[in-house]
Amino acid sequence: MGEKEDKNTEQAILKAAEEEFLKKGYALSKTTDIAKQAGVTHAMLHYYFRTKENLFEKVFSQEVEILANSFKTKFDSNQPFDIKLKQAVETHFDFVAANPQIPFFIINELLTNPKRLHDFRKMFGSIASSTLERIQSEINIEIQKGSIKPINAIDLIFDIISLNIFTFLVSPVIFGNKDILPKEIHEEFIQKRREEHVKLILARIKY
Repeated sequence: MGEKEDKNTEQAILKAAEEEFLKKGYALSKTTDIAKQAGVTHAMLHYYFRTKENLFEKVFSQEVEILANSFKTKFDSNQPFDIKLKQAVETHFDFVAANPQIPFFIINELLTNPKRLHDFRKMFGSIASSTLERIQSEINIEIQKGSIKPINAIDLIFDIISLNIFTFLVSPVIFGNKDILPKEIHEEFIQKRREEHVKLILARIKY
């Protein structure tokens, strides 16, 4: 098997595993179903990942990294800080709106398996530390200029993540199945929440 084919097979298994784990969680997912969906034999899946746990850890760390990095790139631009912050809130909101199953998946696995909480802290800590340092450095510059109120980067990021994720955790409870809710009403609600979150976060830093 060539290197390219080898990589393609691995990616096919990971893609199938991602869909299976996001839909069913770890406990209810079966490697036989993942292999079938990926178009490989069960022996081939075992060759690449050995165990269901290994495969899950790969998918879980991938989803945590995707979620953590969903607004990080906006702080890499040369825009004014308030513009970057606005874009970061919007980008993270849009990501969660397009992938609402990811926060559900992470929260569910953290609640059902205490070991994953330890793994999550390690993964998220390594991803977040450099990003938080960079954002805090920019915040300190803006504070010195007198353009924003004193705030810690961790508090600001926590506010953004909490607001955005909570919308998609709670809206199904309030509205029920979005498939039976008029599409325009659901879209209007989501758009209003997006705008409101930007206003709330910007108000958090302004005098």
